[in-house]
Amino acid sequence: METEQELFELLQIDQYRMVAEAEVLALVHQHEKGFLMDKGKKRAYALGWFYGDPTCGIVDSQNQWAIMAGTDQFVLWDNGEVIPLSFNNAHQMKLDSPNSILILTDPWTEYSAIWSLDVQSRQFEKMKDFPEYREREYTEDIIW
Repeated sequence: METEQELFELLQIDQYRMVAEAEVLALVHQHEKGFLMDKGKKRAYALGWFYGDPTCGIVDSQNQWAIMAGTDQFVLWDNGEVIPLSFNNAHQMKLDSPNSILILTDPWTEYSAIWSLDVQSRQFEKMKDFPEYREREYTEDIIW
């Protein structure tokens, strides 16, 4: 297996897709494989396989943590530690407060909802159901 530095170099050679980016950290993926790139240290960390590619991600503005998620994976990177969390069907996410994010699950399913995650405690809480898009055609522009 490659070191974090070798993995960073390999990602520079091959194409990748950006999921989320801050000044130092970037979440990227290649062919269903998710990575966190530390541009300052020139290192990359493997976050796992995401069926159908990751759907969303967020990077802390202080570069202390990052989250990548998709249909079957939800992974927290916290100061160098890769931590899989039990959560499925994440579609979009946004920052709610410095250590809390809001997560929209797949809005076209009957179980679509908005959840909150406290990054420090790693606790999920359902905020409310989100039925607004259940009967609509697919769109990239979801207002929530």
